[in-house]
Amino acid sequence: MDITRSLESFFRDEVDKAFRDEGLEHDQLTEHYLVHLLAAYAAQPIEARPLAIRLLDSINASPRARRSTLPRIGTPALFPPVFWGASLGGRRVTVDYSTALG
Repeated sequence: MDITRSLESFFRDEVDKAFRDEGLEHDQLTEHYLVHLLAAYAAQPIEARPLAIRLLDSINASPRARRSTLPRIGTPALFPPVFWGASLGGRRVTVDYSTALG
């Protein structure tokens, strides 16, 4: 099974639904970009180290290393509140925490 293709189908439906629900106009290029961004991220292996530790390491790294590592911290931090924000209530990792980290 091609997991990336399945993820693209899932996210295409979700992106279309989100635009409709919000009453927003979008073009195919925007949809294509968002779908591929989400599918590519979701298909990556999960990093074992907590995001906060990775952020600390990045802050202490050289500017060049920081530029390459910060996006790999911000995207995973923002993914849960966007897709599962309602279910994060009452947990140690809150939407506010994830958003601030991202």
